Amino acid sequence: MEFDQYPFVHTAFKLNGTTPCPFTGGYNMNAFYANGSLVCHDLLSMRFESECDRGSGIVFNFRKSECTPRLDSSKVKDNQSPLFHTQCVTHWTYGDFTFIILQLVEDEDKHFCLRTVDPMNNIREAHLWLKVNCDMSPNLGTDSSQNYIQLKLEKRLVSSTCFDELDFCEGTNICEGETRQYCSQKCNQCRTENQIGQCAFQEEFRGRWIDSGKDADISIEVESYSVKAGILGSYECLNLQSEEHRDKKVLLQLYSNGCVPRYACVEMTKATSSVMKFRLGDRINWPL
Repeated sequence: MEFDQYPFVHTAFKLNGTTPCPFTGGYNMNAFYANGSLVCHDLLSMRFESECDRGSGIVFNFRKSECTPRLDSSKVKDNQSPLFHTQCVTHWTYGDFTFIILQLVEDEDKHFCLRTVDPMNNIREAHLWLKVNCDMSPNLGTDSSQNYIQLKLEKRLVSSTCFDELDFCEGTNICEGETRQYCSQKCNQCRTENQIGQCAFQEEFRGRWIDSGKDADISIEVESYSVKAGILGSYECLNLQSEEHRDKKVLLQLYSNGCVPRYACVEMTKATSSVMKFRLGDRINWPL
C-alpha cells in the first residue's frame, strides 16, 4: 500500500481562519525552480513566516511582483501581490517530512502543498508545490515539468527595531548606494527601542481585564510599561505618542523565533471604574 501524492481536497471546505499551522517562526528565504535556477536576483532576501500572529497562517513574501510565481487563478489579478497569504488546512508526517496543505486566502479554491524537513523549530529546507501535489520522494526531479519551488531557509533573529535587513552591512561604502535603506543600523538611520524610551500607562488602566468576545474571553494585563493581551500578543510601550493623539500609544512586539517585530497602536479610555474601552489597531510589520 502506497500514499497517493495527489491528496483529495474538498473544494467546498471553508476555513474559519483559526486552523493552526504545525510550527511558528520566521525565516529569510531563497527560492529556486526545479532546474536549480533562482526565482529572483535581488539584494533583499525573500521572507517566510508562519503563525507570527496566532491564526495568521503562513505568509510567503517574494518581495517583488516580477519575482512572484504566476498562479493559475481567476480570482488573483494579473498584477498579483508578491505576498502569498495562506492558511493551513491539514498536515501530516511521513518519514523525515512534514506535509502541509495550504489554502490561498485570496482564492479559497487554490491549494498548495508544502513539504518541510525536520526539525520544525529550525527548518532549513522546504518544497512548495503550487498545486495539490505532495511528492513523497526524497530525490525530486529537476526537469521543468516539476511544478515545485525549493526553499532554502535561514532563521535570523531581529532583536531590535534598529537592525540591518542585510547580513553584509559591515562592508565599506555600504551607506552610499542602494544598500543604504537596508542597513539602517550601520548607516545611523534608526533609533533602538532603548533610545526611544518606554511610555507608561496611567495607573487607572493597570491591572487585569477581561475582553468578552463572541468566540472566547481574552485576558488583558496592563502593567506599567507593557500589555499582555493573550492571543493578541505581548507588547512594550514606546515613547512615541503625540499631543494630537494623547489617548493613543504605540506598542512594539519583539520575537525570539525569527518573526520580524510588529507595531500596533492602542487606545484606552475608562467608561466606568470597572469598565475600560480597549482598542488595538492593525499590526504593522517592521521595518516601517
